[in-house]
Amino acid sequence: MKKHFSFLFRSAFLKSAFSVLFTALLFAVPCGAQERNLPEPSLEAAFTPQDSPSALGGEAVIRAALDFSLCPRSGSAYEATLSAYRALEREMAARGFKTMPEAERAEQVLVLMYENALKRYSLNQSRLDELFSSHTYNCVSASVLYAALATAVGLKVRGNVTKDHAFCTVYVRTGGGEQKIDVETTNPNGFNPGTRKPLETNGQGTAYLLVPKKYYAGRVEVSLSLLVSSVGRNLVSAFNERDDYEHAVPLAVARFPYALTASEQAAVRADFDTVSSNYALFLDSRNQSEAAAFWLESVYARYGKSDYLSETYDVVSHNAAAALLNARDYAGCAAFLENHRMHMSRNTAAALDNALFLSAADSELHALSESSPDMALSRIRELRLDARAFEPAAKKRLDEFCEYCWHQKIQLLTDAADYLSAARLADEGLTEVPQSRTLQALKKQSLHNHAVGIHNRFAGLANKGRYEEALSVIEQGLKENPGNATLKNDLATIRRVLAQ
Repeated sequence: MKKHFSFLFRSAFLKSAFSVLFTALLFAVPCGAQERNLPEPSLEAAFTPQDSPSALGGEAVIRAALDFSLCPRSGSAYEATLSAYRALEREMAARGFKTMPEAERAEQVLVLMYENALKRYSLNQSRLDELFSSHTYNCVSASVLYAALATAVGLKVRGNVTKDHAFCTVYVRTGGGEQKIDVETTNPNGFNPGTRKPLETNGQGTAYLLVPKKYYAGRVEVSLSLLVSSVGRNLVSAFNERDDYEHAVPLAVARFPYALTASEQAAVRADFDTVSSNYALFLDSRNQSEAAAFWLESVYARYGKSDYLSETYDVVSHNAAAALLNARDYAGCAAFLENHRMHMSRNTAAALDNALFLSAADSELHALSESSPDMALSRIRELRLDARAFEPAAKKRLDEFCEYCWHQKIQLLTDAADYLSAARLADEGLTEVPQSRTLQALKKQSLHNHAVGIHNRFAGLANKGRYEEALSVIEQGLKENPGNATLKNDLATIRRVLAQ
């Protein structure tokens, strides 16, 4: 099953979990599902940056956010958003924001946003075109707008992310150097959260607002460009939930240039791997496991392997091979392994090799052991020269077939009452499967039946007084079956009779 994104950058008040849910068992193939033919996702980026991701500011932030919102650059919504944003920049200029002390300037940017653009919080509303058209926002879209406006008036802004939330930090110059101040963009009073702020109460006493800092546990400061790309990340997450990989994968790729540090690059690659893996598992669940393997190989060719994708590759290649084995297409399975083993883990490749060997041998020997036990035994001896025959499951199965073939051969002799030959044949079989209780029991029963036959002949002769002939019969019987107690007792008896 696919891995789900947590909506990392949504709200300070929401927590969501993600987990890895897929698994596979040997010879387990994906359950069938209603087919839905989807175009294979492109591994090209949904767009190329218009501005350098390492030097975003002001309107360039909005342009990048609109690209991540998948708002067409040639569309009316794109121009309307830029026009509305430019109006906010003009308003800041008219109010003389750049002349204010930096801390005051940073706070007034937040005030301006709520006066002119932000009206209603909506959990999943990360798109910048939607923010301006409907005045709805979440923590990502609000933080991106704040970052754009703050940088436009000369402030140094960074993004911050937690497991479920995004917000901003401004670095303002003071007489003593530089001060770091957080900005909770989902709250009009969110400047410097954690400090008490008086509210208007219309003469009903003093009330205070406090945005608790506990909402920021596990915070990680990120570049402005990665914050902007979070718009795309939330859209990728939504597409992923709908199995819309045609849009999810290229948008995940588009985030790569916006990751400026090694840790950011690792985080963006992890998100790309998640959605790429989920597309492979989507194909796998629709009985297209080999297509899933080819898809992941195309990802490897373009962006290289990762441990996470390799785990998924083992799952889908395992299921592709299992489907071929279940269909008894052993040649097809061998060809699949030959073509794809280079991308499998050593353990998975070895397990599939062993499964192919065992399954093909089982099918071949099942038919041979019924029609020609001797041919089956000859084939078993050939198969035992293969290193895979020493694996416990294969060894056990070959022993079972070997035992069965010897049983078939012995049974023909016992049916013909040739018990001594049957016992000798059981001995021969025990050289190949020495621990076989079945062959040991057949040998014991055959020797017993042989002894019963000798005893009956002996008794018949002795009862007729033909003692010398009876002695000869019993001596020959003991040569053939020397350990039999009944025959030993018969020999002692005839010797006493002859001695009288």
